[in-house]
Amino acid sequence: MTITYERDVKELADQGLTDEQIAQHLSAKTAIAISCSDARTLLLETQAIVIDPVTGGRTGPILDYYLTLDGEAKHLVGWFISHVLGSGESVATDEYPRSVQFDGVISLLPVELQSVGEALVQLGSGKPHAGTTIDDVTQARDVYDAEVAQQEADQADAAATALQQVKFNGKIAQFIGPLISSNDSDDNNWINAIQNIATTWSE
Repeated sequence: MTITYERDVKELADQGLTDEQIAQHLSAKTAIAISCSDARTLLLETQAIVIDPVTGGRTGPILDYYLTLDGEAKHLVGWFISHVLGSGESVATDEYPRSVQFDGVISLLPVELQSVGEALVQLGSGKPHAGTTIDDVTQARDVYDAEVAQQEADQADAAATALQQVKFNGKIAQFIGPLISSNDSDDNNWINAIQNIATTWSE
């Protein structure tokens, strides 16, 4: 899906994001937020996470992966697991910065979890703008700026035309009105009146 400035870029730009950040977000974002309920079902059905029905203990490859991480990546994966298995309603993978954070985690999943990562992305209806580049953002802005400039030019032309119409009506009232009011049908008088309109037009 082609991005547009007004729909996809403007709000983020107004928030102060750079074109690089916007491109990263658009490329990473899912079409909709991921439902925690759907994600929980997926993780359990694929046994990415296994919950012991008696002890409530959690095991599984995604937890094994979590234990290998450190820093920001570990924090994000931990938050995701806790949020999905806890009381969370959705993961805002369609919004910045969660879009980029989630995409970064998904991209680093080990081979055995990549299919789970892809399935999670599909819960968000996929990535409609995957592959968006800085050049795409710039082009969207250029197209928008050109459209705005054209609209402003059209509005200026319309305003100028309206002023000419007002002037024309005034000249008609000044020079033609008296001929109509007096039922004057003399060609010479009408010719003179029309000539007066032309000669006084710039006054």
